[in-house]
Amino acid sequence: KIIIRKDLSEQEIKSMIEDPDNVDFICDYYEKKLPTSRRYQVQFLRLSLSRRKVLTKKYETKFGEFFKAQGNRVNKNIHEWFHNNPKGMKIDPEKMLRFIFSLSDENDELADEVQPLHVAGVTGAVSDINGLTNATVQSSMANPWVKKAVARCGSMLIKTHAMNEVTQEKIKDILGAWISGDQNISNLTDSMSALFDGYEGWRARRVARTESRIAWDQGAKINYKDQGVGYVDVVGCESFEANSDCGRVGVPIDQADTLNFHPNHIGAIVPAEKTGMPSETPEANA
Repeated sequence: KIIIRKDLSEQEIKSMIEDPDNVDFICDYYEKKLPTSRRYQVQFLRLSLSRRKVLTKKYETKFGEFFKAQGNRVNKNIHEWFHNNPKGMKIDPEKMLRFIFSLSDENDELADEVQPLHVAGVTGAVSDINGLTNATVQSSMANPWVKKAVARCGSMLIKTHAMNEVTQEKIKDILGAWISGDQNISNLTDSMSALFDGYEGWRARRVARTESRIAWDQGAKINYKDQGVGYVDVVGCESFEANSDCGRVGVPIDQADTLNFHPNHIGAIVPAEKTGMPSETPEANA
């Protein structure tokens, strides 16, 4: 049984280790929980959490700005729709949806906005692990693997996580309810504003945590492979939700991209064996 501080209940400890900002607490928890042979992994977990703590705030700000601008675009297009269409005309919901929310345009906008942060996450991870292990893996975009990893981060955000598709479905639901109701334009724009106001808060935070973790893991994988790591473990998350790979061990590094995590996953991929890190620090060998 893990007891870090006697004045904390088990529920309080659980809450602490589920917040990725509590870097020291989480690392102390795993320093005590992991068997001696795996405690070197805490050093990699600390690198990940520390980098992501800074990066997540930047992602959150960027996503908040994006959602705010996106909401403004939607409401501007709603007013333009009504300006271009005669009052009392029967509304085609699919046609109106396509007019007020262009999925391709929004995806292009999102990719451009977020790419610099993906670059910072991937290159930061490579650099972090270089510092820990005394390696010299190229961490800039001049490294073709880094460039591919950044592109993969963008593709996952746009295609796999389908962030804008989720927004599009919410807008579609609002439109459907509005068409079935009084069809007052102010009510429609107010509903859209409420949707995006919420996104600027909780959704921006959740997506920011996910994207910063993905970017760091992508960079870590580049460094590990360059140093000959063949297998990774997933360390740092206790929320073992259904269909999530939290706590997986012995994952072939080439299969790391197939790991599936729940939206609030805060763990990191770390080397499964010390022998996989030929230039590891003396502290890691202790």
